[in-house]
Amino acid sequence: MRNSAVVLSLFLVVSCASKPLRPISRQLIDAAKYSPQASLVDGPVQLINGNWNGPSDTGFSHPYVSIMPDFTVYGDIDRDGNNEAVVVVHESGGGSGIDRVLALFGRVGEEVRHFGSVRLGDRVQVRSVQIKPTQLIAEYVRQGENEPRCCPTEVARTTWNYADGKFSIAADDILGKLGPAFLTGKIWDLQPPSNPPVTLTFNGGTFSGQMGCGHYEVPVKQGEYGGAIVIERTSKKPLNCTSANNEFLDRLQHVSRMGFLPDRLWMSYDLGGDKETGTLEFKEAVKPTSSQP
Repeated sequence: MRNSAVVLSLFLVVSCASKPLRPISRQLIDAAKYSPQASLVDGPVQLINGNWNGPSDTGFSHPYVSIMPDFTVYGDIDRDGNNEAVVVVHESGGGSGIDRVLALFGRVGEEVRHFGSVRLGDRVQVRSVQIKPTQLIAEYVRQGENEPRCCPTEVARTTWNYADGKFSIAADDILGKLGPAFLTGKIWDLQPPSNPPVTLTFNGGTFSGQMGCGHYEVPVKQGEYGGAIVIERTSKKPLNCTSANNEFLDRLQHVSRMGFLPDRLWMSYDLGGDKETGTLEFKEAVKPTSSQP
């Protein structure tokens, strides 16, 4: 009997250890209950397709909650063997201010629940989010000292500890100012990706990179306000470029502002007059890893 009990115990341990992770789909998060900041509404609200719209006192504006689509980060923050999920939430009381919030969702039995949130601030730009055991880490652009709310430029990395269902700040570091110089040492791939990729980097006052037809260079400098870019309408480009390459260079030379979305760098351009306006989007290139130990 004793041997049988030992075998049964080992079987149960192995079974529990090999239990697969239970994913949390965005559909479940978008249909969960969510607790906004106390100043927005008293108590949790029911999300429908990731949104909640509150009543209007004026008939023109209303409080709302909206989860940013197409961005979800997974990780086992509480070390229970199952992944939790973090999403970016926009919260507004109906005015011009829009708070960006990182919201943590996890499983309680078969139900997906909102575990807690950290507020990043009004009109911040989220660059990246990472979940580690007991920690949440975010890089984002926020309002620096004496900066207007419209145009934040301070790039920060904040780390929160997570324990007993609560977040507390563990570290808060300023990484630099939003502008071309912040891109130094990084390589960005134009989106959607192409083959060969169209790349962009910044070094010594120049945007440069590779296209299918070769190397290009575009002089650039920091503008007068947060994220503003001033580009000279001259460039060094290879010969025999395709129309797509020439269109990219033309748009790049008419860029006037830059910023971040989660895992994306964006640059807005205006070709002038009644011509095209739009946004170039880039994703940081994945650096090759060495095969050496």
